[in-house]
Amino acid sequence: ARPRWFGPGRDGLPGNDDTGTLSAWYVWAALGLYPDAPGVPRYRLGTRLFERATLRFPRPDGRLSMFTIEAPGASATRPYVVSATLDGTPLAGAYLEHADVVRGGTLHLEMSDVAP
Repeated sequence: ARPRWFGPGRDGLPGNDDTGTLSAWYVWAALGLYPDAPGVPRYRLGTRLFERATLRFPRPDGRLSMFTIEAPGASATRPYVVSATLDGTPLAGAYLEHADVVRGGTLHLEMSDVAP
């Protein structure tokens, strides 16, 4: 018999009234990007779990665009972003536009143990 709880359906997790919102937040947070406001296509840069991650986005022509986040030395002891470049160009602030992410490229972050 199929277990009543913890199945793959929407009712599979008791109390799952956010229907995946918290899981999505965790993925964004682990990548070090945070969508500040619903409906605003911009992400704030922050602490990440990975030194490198690559996101793949389908394009209208059927190909994939690749967006790579590099953060050498990112760790619990080096959580602060002190500078950021997108394809070698310094970012003006601690934000990244959604269009830049889906276009593809490389976001390089310098991490530190000291807050900027």
